[in-house]
Amino acid sequence: MKCKAAWQEARRFAWSLARSRRAPEFAVALEPLGEAFVALITMMIQPVIFCTIVLGVGSVRSAAQVGKVGGRASAGTPGYSGRLPPAPPMVYGVV
Repeated sequence: MKCKAAWQEARRFAWSLARSRRAPEFAVALEPLGEAFVALITMMIQPVIFCTIVLGVGSVRSAAQVGKVGGRASAGTPGYSGRLPPAPPMVYGVV
């Protein structure tokens, strides 16, 4: 079942790529729709993260355990937030 969904997604991607190649003005006309979608997703992520943190802290019984989990989360944050050093140019195929 998962394979069928992956093929459907690949087919939709190929169709949209071909459509944007044949009619670039159509793709440009859809730009505001794409920007609105990204803004909507961004607005939805922040409350989900907040609720996850509040429920996670609320379910822990001791304050020491909250500090330990918070320390682990803070240690992992630079990797998720893009504050790691940039990849060397050879990774992007520049060199």
